[in-house]
Amino acid sequence: MPKMEEIILDDELTLEVDTEASSPCGFQAGDQVKPEGAEKTATVVGMAPAPDSIRADCIDRGTSLLWVRSDEGQVCFVPPDVEAHLIKVD
Repeated sequence: MPKMEEIILDDELTLEVDTEASSPCGFQAGDQVKPEGAEKTATVVGMAPAPDSIRADCIDRGTSLLWVRSDEGQVCFVPPDVEAHLIKVD
């Protein structure tokens, strides 16, 4: 059974993410990542599909996505085409 963590996306929406799953690019919960050339980093929270209430026309429903938490505390998913351009920060 995967290890799950409930995260709050906003005042009315929570999501359970798998904190033990690796992303297609190999990122795992706790990794610090950032887009190539960017200064700000984010922490990988885990993997989970986008909730139905989030409109994501470019992503098939049920696709497991990488979820990250910004240094400011905002949680968001990283689309697969963007994930390919993330780098792990040591």
